[in-house]
Amino acid sequence: MSNIYNEIINSAAKAISNASDRELASEAFSERVFNSLKINPPKIDLEKTNVQIKTEEISLRNAPPGISFSMNGPTLVECAIYSIPVSGKMDIFISIIGPLIDRRKTYIEHSKLYYKEYSNERISGNENLIHAIKNRVIAFTTNVNNLLSQFEQQANQFNETNLKLTIAQVIKSEIIKRNLKSDSESKLNPFA
Repeated sequence: MSNIYNEIINSAAKAISNASDRELASEAFSERVFNSLKINPPKIDLEKTNVQIKTEEISLRNAPPGISFSMNGPTLVECAIYSIPVSGKMDIFISIIGPLIDRRKTYIEHSKLYYKEYSNERISGNENLIHAIKNRVIAFTTNVNNLLSQFEQQANQFNETNLKLTIAQVIKSEIIKRNLKSDSESKLNPFA
């Protein structure tokens, strides 16, 4: 995560050094830089979760662990697929929840977090299996939300302390540097 924080600080310094003198003197400039660079922690929107039960062909080439298949040809099995919308920067989201991703069951695609679970039994109409899968998804999303909450606390602390303070310091330093240069240029002019 320190790479993300360093990248934001560097972007703030670059924005400030590229600003005009008028922008630097503006009271709102600091707030504009802050609002454009502050970290908005990613979130998952559980209320908009979409669930589908699909039937897939399983064979030797694509059999997930623990799923039975026939060596004589493809076997049809049901799988539950949960699609959970993600808001915020995806690169940050991926770096936060990376340890929870198991490509056989979970993946991220098009701003959505997917949870996919195959079953040797039919899922449709099987209340016990539906309940068990639902509990595993709840456990998974709880772990995701715990990691996101931890990051949100860190990001808010970074935004309010490090980022605001750094922006103020860099603006002050840039103004001093520009004033010094302007003053020196004035002193160098023997005709003024």
